[in-house]
Amino acid sequence: MLFIASSSPVKQNGEMEELALLEPDLATLISRGDSLVLQVQTLDMDWALQINATTAELRAGRSSLKASHEVCHTSHVRRFYLTIRFSSG
Repeated sequence: MLFIASSSPVKQNGEMEELALLEPDLATLISRGDSLVLQVQTLDMDWALQINATTAELRAGRSSLKASHEVCHTSHVRRFYLTIRFSSG
């Protein structure tokens, strides 16, 4: 897994910003891969299938990274609010 859980809210926000900065480039790369598959498939079906498989891996990796980041973020937010709640009460 590519994501490393962070222990501080500041580090967590930095990771969220980095992920947000990468998202447009990932979307463009996936889109270009899809377009390339359409262009190549009439010339070389094996090559088109390889490109399609690579694009699918990139798409799956992006989804996995986003999902794991959301789970970790939710966990950090819950711990933060529980810490505040129990330390003030």
